[in-house]
Amino acid sequence: MNKNIIAIVFGLIVLSSVVIAVEMTKPQVCQDYFNIVDVNHDGRVNTLDMSVVKTNLGRRDCNSENNWCNEADVNFDGWISFQDMDIVRGWLYKKC
Repeated sequence: MNKNIIAIVFGLIVLSSVVIAVEMTKPQVCQDYFNIVDVNHDGRVNTLDMSVVKTNLGRRDCNSENNWCNEADVNFDGWISFQDMDIVRGWLYKKC
């Protein structure tokens, strides 16, 4: 019986430390994604970022050499599609 209680307490301690570690990294993960979808790097995700993606829509030559088509390829799949537009649209006017 005592071994079961110790195991449960230990499990809760381990679980809570994992949750704390995840919570501590959320802001950084959010900021990393925000920096990707803030295509023009003005500190906001807005229609100007959507315009950059729209201007490059259909390009299939995106890679690190051309800075992922002026950073419009936000999912880094090599081409600008409506998926990139949807990703930026999902971040419109949001902050971390």
